[in-house]
Amino acid sequence: MNRYLSLFLCVGLASVALVGCDDDETSSTPGTDGGSDAGNDSGNVEQDGGNDSGNEPETGGLRLVHAAPTAGTVDVYIVPAGESVEENATPTKDDFALGDVLALDGVPVGAYDAHVYAGDGVVGTDDAILVLEDISIISGVVIQAAAVDDLGETPDDDLLPDVVVLGPIGDPENAANSMVKAVHGTPWLGEADVYSVPEVGEPTLLIENLATGTQADAVEIPAGSYLLGVDLNNDTETFEAYFQVGVSGSLKAYAIVYATASGSTTPHIMIYVSGSNVTVSVNPLT
Repeated sequence: MNRYLSLFLCVGLASVALVGCDDDETSSTPGTDGGSDAGNDSGNVEQDGGNDSGNEPETGGLRLVHAAPTAGTVDVYIVPAGESVEENATPTKDDFALGDVLALDGVPVGAYDAHVYAGDGVVGTDDAILVLEDISIISGVVIQAAAVDDLGETPDDDLLPDVVVLGPIGDPENAANSMVKAVHGTPWLGEADVYSVPEVGEPTLLIENLATGTQADAVEIPAGSYLLGVDLNNDTETFEAYFQVGVSGSLKAYAIVYATASGSTTPHIMIYVSGSNVTVSVNPLT
C-alpha cells in the first residue's frame, strides 16, 4: 500500500482563492421576490449589474460543485425564475465537468432557475436533463451546493443528478485548526464510517453511519498527516478504502464522498474549499 500519497490542504495553495462569505449563512430558501429584471438578452443571469439611480444593487453569490460522475459533462443555464432558456443562449457554465465549480458572485438578489443540458444537448431541440427551480439569491450570502449522483436506493437508468445544499461548517475552537464537513453523495456505497488509522494502536472513529445524501457534523482537525480508513459494512477489521490526507493551515472544507462509475463500490473523496472555485480529488491508496 502506498502510504506516501498525500493531499496538502492549505490556505497557501496557489490556486485557492477564498471568497469573503460566512458559510453559516449558506441557504437554500426559495421564493425570494424579484429577479425577473436580472437577465440579459440571452436569458442568462447578469452579474454585477448597476442601475440608473447610481445605487449599488443588493447581490449574493452561488457555488455549485460538480460531484456527479455519472452525469458526465453538462451545460448550465441560469435564468430568472419561471423564464425559459432562449435558443442560441450562451451557457452560464459551458462544459461543466466532474470536479468543476460553477462560481457566480455579484448576482442581483432574486429567484432563479438552473437548466442543465447534456453536453451535446441543443436548447430548443433537446429537453433539459434537470431543472433546479427557485434558487434564491440572498443579499451578502454565497449559496453553496453540490450536484451528486442520483440519490435513489439504486441508480436509475437515466442517472439524473441530485443536488445537496451544503450546510454550515462553523468555526474551530482553535483558530489554527481546520474544519472539515463530510458529505455522502453516492447511494450504492451505503452508510460510511470514517476512522483515523494510527501506525500503532486502534483506529479512532471520526464519522459514524454517514448515510447517502446526508452531511456529518464538521470535524475540527489540527494540522498534520492522517491515514483515513473508510468502512462501508461496519467491519473495522477491513476497510474498503484508505486515504492519506495532509492538513496544513486553517480552512473550512467539504469532503464529498463519491464513486467514479455507476455501481462502483470503491469510494473516492473530493475536497471543496468553502467559498472557493477549487476542488481536489483524492483517490484511495492502492
